[in-house]
Amino acid sequence: ATRWFRVQLTALLTGGERPAREQLRQCIAWHIEYMEHVDTAFWLEASAYWIRHLQPRQTRDGFYRWLLNHYARLINEVQPALRPKEARQRAYTVLSLVLGAWITHGRGSALRSAGNVTEQRELLVNAAMTIVTR
Repeated sequence: ATRWFRVQLTALLTGGERPAREQLRQCIAWHIEYMEHVDTAFWLEASAYWIRHLQPRQTRDGFYRWLLNHYARLINEVQPALRPKEARQRAYTVLSLVLGAWITHGRGSALRSAGNVTEQRELLVNAAMTIVTR
């Protein structure tokens, strides 16, 4: 599953001719939209398993480091005046926001069902991009 996820995100994160801002925005939007189709309870149970077992935890942590590095690279392209440490801090914040969306926006979340899913997704994407461009 992690390999499949990495393939999907690689296509978005290395978008060739698209500007870095658009690559990052599309990646974040895809990740959040993906959450709309995966049961939050299943994801949380799988995450608990990954945390308790060394090999899956290493796989997951490696994936998150990989994604964080890509986010930081794109953020540095969007905001070239940032020091690498600042870009990495923003990448960490964006990734934390996106992963936290599993709780409030994943399939099965009571909060998500309270409103328009597309509007809520766009709200999260815009918040993430505000972190990038502030």
